This record gives sequence, structure tokens and C-alpha cells, in this order.
Amino acid sequence: MNSREKLEIVCAKAWPAVVEEPLGDWTLRWADGFTGRANSTLAVGDPGRPVPDALAAACDFAHDRGIPPAVQVLKDSDLERAVAAAGWREQVEHAAGHQVSVLTGPLPSGPSRGAEVLDQASPEWWDLAENTTEPSSASGTS
Repeated sequence: MNSREKLEIVCAKAWPAVVEEPLGDWTLRWADGFTGRANSTLAVGDPGRPVPDALAAACDFAHDRGIPPAVQVLKDSDLERAVAAAGWREQVEHAAGHQVSVLTGPLPSGPSRGAEVLDQASPEWWDLAENTTEPSSASGTS
């Protein structure tokens, strides 16, 4: 597993969806429509079956839960090419865009000044991220 795959898995584990089911190394995710990421299949690693069959399983999972099928893949990966070859397209109409960026950088050494790590997101964060100060139960905070 490469570092980009590891980072995706760490990010997914940091804020899991309400419902998650494994599909080989992939993760089928549902969160009642709360964010595109939380309502998509994380396609990292081997799904344990041919990609077209795995995509069919992802569709079944999504349809059973009333959400549109979506797959999150790493840009320029073999899986991105396999998903595209199966006829899937980029979800360019998504209001927040179809590409997810995870920004990384070195941690500063020594004590941090002016930064505070909270146990939960503030109402201001929710307002900025979701245009509401009261997140739904699907956000995983209730």
C-alpha cells in the first residue's frame, strides 16, 4: 500500500460514515446524504472481485440506502482508470467540486502558539463547512 492510499484510509477512519461495510479492501459508506465523501465507496486497495463486479456491489449498496452511487478513487491511480473504463464519470456537477484535496505538511517543532485542538467542531466550523450550526445525526456528532 502506498502513502496516498494510507492517507485516504487514515482520513476515512478519522471521521467514519454512519454505516460502513467492507468490500474487500474497499469501504461502502452511507451517512444519510451528509457529504459526498460519507456517501460514497472508498476504492482503495483490492475489492476482492473484478472491478465491474465491485462497482455493481457499490451500486446495490447505494440504491438500497437511497443515495446515488459514487466511488472515491485516488487521482491518476490504476483504480481510477479501471472505474472510468467501466463507464463511470467524474461527478463534476457536485457543488463542492469532484476532487478531494488532503493538505499535508510538516508539523512545527516545539510548542504550538495560537492553536487549539477541540474535542468537537464548533458551531462556527459547522456554519462554514455545512451552512448550519446544528449538524444532522448523519454528521456523526450527535
